[in-house]
Amino acid sequence: MDILSRVFRNIPGTPVCITQGLQLLWTLSPDLQHQFPLDSTQDMLDFCVYGEDVLKKEHPSLPVLEKREEREFLHTPQSDEYLAITPYIGGLLRSREYLRHIDIHVPEGRLTLWQYACTETDLLEIDPAFYKRCRQINVYDENIDFPIPLLIYIAVQKKMYIFSVLKTLPDTCFWLIENEDKIDCGIDRNVILHHASMSLQEPGATFHDGNAIPLYQGIFLSQRPDLSENLRTSQELDEWIHTHGRKEYESLDKFFYLLERMKEWIAHRYTETPCAQDIPRLTDGVNVIGYGFSELGIGEDARCAMANCDAAGISAALYNLPLKIISSSSNRTYTSRVDGSLPHTISLYCLPMPEFARALFAMPSSLRKGRYQIVAPPWELPHYPQELALLLDFAEEFWAPSRFVAQTLKEVTDKPVLHMPLSVILVSASGKRRLDFGLPNDAFLFLFVFDWLSWPQRKNPEAAINAFLRAFSRQDNVVLVIKTMNAKKNKDKLYEILPERDIGKRFYIIDEILSSADMSALYGCCDAYVSLHRSEGFGRTIAEAMLAKLPVITTNYSGNTDFCFESTAFLVNGPHKPLREGDYLFWKNQRWCEPSIEEAAVQMKLCASNRALAQDKAQKAFAYITTHHSPRIVGEYYENRLRELKQAGIA
Repeated sequence: MDILSRVFRNIPGTPVCITQGLQLLWTLSPDLQHQFPLDSTQDMLDFCVYGEDVLKKEHPSLPVLEKREEREFLHTPQSDEYLAITPYIGGLLRSREYLRHIDIHVPEGRLTLWQYACTETDLLEIDPAFYKRCRQINVYDENIDFPIPLLIYIAVQKKMYIFSVLKTLPDTCFWLIENEDKIDCGIDRNVILHHASMSLQEPGATFHDGNAIPLYQGIFLSQRPDLSENLRTSQELDEWIHTHGRKEYESLDKFFYLLERMKEWIAHRYTETPCAQDIPRLTDGVNVIGYGFSELGIGEDARCAMANCDAAGISAALYNLPLKIISSSSNRTYTSRVDGSLPHTISLYCLPMPEFARALFAMPSSLRKGRYQIVAPPWELPHYPQELALLLDFAEEFWAPSRFVAQTLKEVTDKPVLHMPLSVILVSASGKRRLDFGLPNDAFLFLFVFDWLSWPQRKNPEAAINAFLRAFSRQDNVVLVIKTMNAKKNKDKLYEILPERDIGKRFYIIDEILSSADMSALYGCCDAYVSLHRSEGFGRTIAEAMLAKLPVITTNYSGNTDFCFESTAFLVNGPHKPLREGDYLFWKNQRWCEPSIEEAAVQMKLCASNRALAQDKAQKAFAYITTHHSPRIVGEYYENRLRELKQAGIA
């Protein structure tokens, strides 16, 4: 048995702390779940160390998701051994080659490791037991002949990094006061004052009325808690401290001296010209955040948001997320409008909630300062996942793309949830004809569009194929065109459900990324559109087909019911069924619609045979989309809401 194993065995308790931020990242990443199943203490320990080594470098804003009062504590240390090498610190030793030369058998070596653990990780903040143990430990330095509390020793040696923990500040301030005559050697008090001043005015306690008070008042009340019964406001407390406190308590002279020194630092710090990171100079308008170059549906959401702002005369800038996605990023419509500084007061995230999490991980925290954050999240299931509940705290309000999504969000948050329809745009067609796409000239063409990255279980291509086979025989001159993308790893699954001898005759597959102009042309080449999805957050391709004046056969469920009625579409009903594992993200306790193949076949046959009825529905659908989902109309909704926020003094 090696030395480290013997040390672990002799120390009861293990400080394995998985914060909500790390937990969320693990939940969103199948690779991490495979690498760290988290079904043993050792797995949890290794994941924590991997989080410090790798994840916090890849996601510099990860700590923003770690709310101290809601951290998940799996274990806390119980050992009283002096500077014990806990399993967490042992994990650091195993993972960092440059630490292995440290002699863990001597106090100096263990002190080095504890100092490293406190300053290079957030162990002080995430583990109360570890923090308490640090407060109880005194250390010695070769330049100082008296014991120094470990926290203060680390603070001084590491330029006060641990002052990010506000609860450390009172202890440190009073220790410095009591030992001022002893600390001439090795400690730079100006450095301490400078860092303390940054935290001094932060809310550090609450008064009897529940209102937050500055930290320095909290320090004073910790010495005189009886004052809160006689003084009613923070202002009264401040006046008492400066008029009566100094005279009544000579023992507090050093405290007042330190307080004045800190205030000098504060005055000096804030009379300097503030940098943009401290006080952003923002203008009225909207920062549209998303994948603005991507050919994915969420990329179109971001581009349409820009178009909505333009139609309403709202100043808008695009922040194109610099994250890797499995999709082409060739749509450069708004390249000239990209601005990485987020110059406006409103930030609109056109992202699903998991991608909103990735954005929070990737974007500097300074880009959230002073901005009112709105998330417009597509979500395709009837209940919001509990696993993503933490993310609700990082938005001020939500713009739901459909009433279906709005109802889902209203069940889990008290923040404003507005039904803010998406706009739908088709650019001018490229002029390509059927032969250019390899399609027959004389057949009736049904079109079905889906992206393999949007979960085929949800888009349900098998239902469209089976309904088509039930509705039409080989003698009917009718074709189903299946337009897909991102099918490299999944194409075989599609061919498995297609009759092999009918491919290229009754079924035509277009597996490529088309430009917006070519996509408009493809809509124009077809006679009808079919979508037998199990659930949609909005249903963009359905709305685009309606804007292209195609009759639509679609499932009568979820987000598309905002614009799919008996008068505008051939509706297909079906029972609501529970999801199974693997059907979708966060599938537990969710249900979606199973559209009837028989009913879909009847509707497809009726659409192909009754051209007058089909065209009547198509014309009414076109009128509805242009009336309710144009950039001009949605832009007016944007403008009205921004005016309300400004009048309320919110943004």
